[in-house]
Amino acid sequence: MVPNWRNVVWLTEEELARLDVATLNLACAEGLPGLESFDPEACLRRIDEWTEKVSWTTVKKLRLFESHPERFYHSRDYFRVLTLVTVIQRDCGVRYNPAKISHDAPFTPEDTFLYGITHGEGGTCATMPVLYAAVGRRLGYPLALVTAKGDRATHLFARWDDPGGHFNIEATSDGLKCPPDEHYRNGLYRLTAEEEEKGGFLRSQSRRAELAGFLMERAFCWQDVGRHRRVVEAMGWACALEPKNQFYLNRFKASLNDWTRTLDGRKPAHFPKLLIKAETRRLPVTLPLEFEQDILGLQATENILNNREHNSDCWEPLRRGQWVRDVPSHALVDFTPSECHVRFDIPPTAYSVFVGS
Repeated sequence: MVPNWRNVVWLTEEELARLDVATLNLACAEGLPGLESFDPEACLRRIDEWTEKVSWTTVKKLRLFESHPERFYHSRDYFRVLTLVTVIQRDCGVRYNPAKISHDAPFTPEDTFLYGITHGEGGTCATMPVLYAAVGRRLGYPLALVTAKGDRATHLFARWDDPGGHFNIEATSDGLKCPPDEHYRNGLYRLTAEEEEKGGFLRSQSRRAELAGFLMERAFCWQDVGRHRRVVEAMGWACALEPKNQFYLNRFKASLNDWTRTLDGRKPAHFPKLLIKAETRRLPVTLPLEFEQDILGLQATENILNNREHNSDCWEPLRRGQWVRDVPSHALVDFTPSECHVRFDIPPTAYSVFVGS
C-alpha cells in the first residue's frame, strides 16, 4: 500500500529507512496531472518481478565471477551491480526513453517518477537510478542515491556505499559505467567546493534527503502547470527535510515570490489587510517560522480571492472601479490544523465566512 506523502514526511530517518524507496517515489507522485490512470501497486509488483529475475540470475552467474574474477575487477560488489544492470536492461527491457535524450526535451510527471519505466516508454536520469536503488535494496545491497550539479538540471545517479568503500553507478545508457567522484566536479557537472557543500552534491543521500528530492520533483511538475500553492507546499516540505540545502531554499523563495506576484495581480484596490492567527505550526521547526507565515498568508489570500460570493459581490466590482458598500478593511484569519476561518471587519459591523482549508 502506497502511503500518502503528507504522512511520511513526519517520519524519522530510521522510520523512513524501513520504507521502500520506490514506494516513497510513487507516494510523491500522488495526484499529479497525467498520472491519474497509473496504478502504483502495479508498478511495485513489476519491480518485485524484476528483482526476482536479478536475484535468480545473480546466483546462476556467481560461478562466472568465481572462475574469472578479473573480469569484474576482483570485486564481488561490482559483479552484483553489473548483473543487476544487465538484467534490468537486457532481460526486463528497461531503457532510457529515446524521446527524452535531447537536453531540451520536456519532462512530464511520467518521466519524473517510476511510472515511465514500469508502464511507459522508458526511464530518465530522474528515475532509472531510483529503480536500481529499489531493486538493489530489495536484495540487501547498500545502494544510495547521489546528485550532481548539472548544466541545466540536477543529475541523479546511484552509488554502492558501504564501510569498505564506494563506487558510483551510471547506467542510464547501455551497460554500466563507474566514474570517480572527480568526474562530477568538472566538465558538464562542474561545481565549486562551496556549491557542493551548499547543495549537498556528491553526498550519499539520507532517506530524508531522498524524500526531499522526490518532493522537489513533485513541485517542478506542479510548477509546469502553474499550481503555485502545490509548488510551495512541496518545496516547503523539501526545505524542512533538508534545511541545509541552499539550492532548495533559493528555489522555494523564488516560488513564494511567483505566487505573491500572481495573487497581487488578482487583488482589487482596497483589498482587506490580513491578520493571521495560527496556534500550531503546520511544518516542522526546521523550516523558519517566517516562511510558514508567508505560506499561510498566501493561502489565506488565495482562499479569499477564490470565494465565489465575495468575488461576485466585492472583488469583481472593485476591479471594475465600481462603488461597493461595506468593503471590509481587515480579514481576521484563524488557521486550525485542518481549516481556515475568516472574519471580515467592516466598520462598525463584522461578518464571518468559511473559506476552505
